[in-house]
Amino acid sequence: MDFSYLAGLLDGDGSFSIVKPKRGLKMYIYIQLGQVLTDAFKKLGDEFDRPVYELGTPSKVGKPLGKMGWCGKDAEQLLDSIEPHLRLKSRQAKILREFLLARETSDLAGMLMAREQLMECNNID
Repeated sequence: MDFSYLAGLLDGDGSFSIVKPKRGLKMYIYIQLGQVLTDAFKKLGDEFDRPVYELGTPSKVGKPLGKMGWCGKDAEQLLDSIEPHLRLKSRQAKILREFLLARETSDLAGMLMAREQLMECNNID
């Protein structure tokens, strides 16, 4: 698997999130890739062992959109593999790292701060 290629796709069409469920305090990271749904995108899902979901919203060119995602431990492992190759989303990756460190030390304030920073960063980029 070529994680540098996947990092490039995520730099352009990916999103990085810290998810807080409506119930409970267990927050986790989520990395998602969305693109026009093509056979190549489906093959990419197969290569990275990810289901590809078709979204109901058509793209600007009238083709269906697809998405695949990684959450929790899968997202943490993916972050380890793609972080050295990220360019445009390296700041988001750094914030995810800060969140994971805060979570590891049970620092709720640090976790919430990282989540807020990531939301601000995503709104700017």
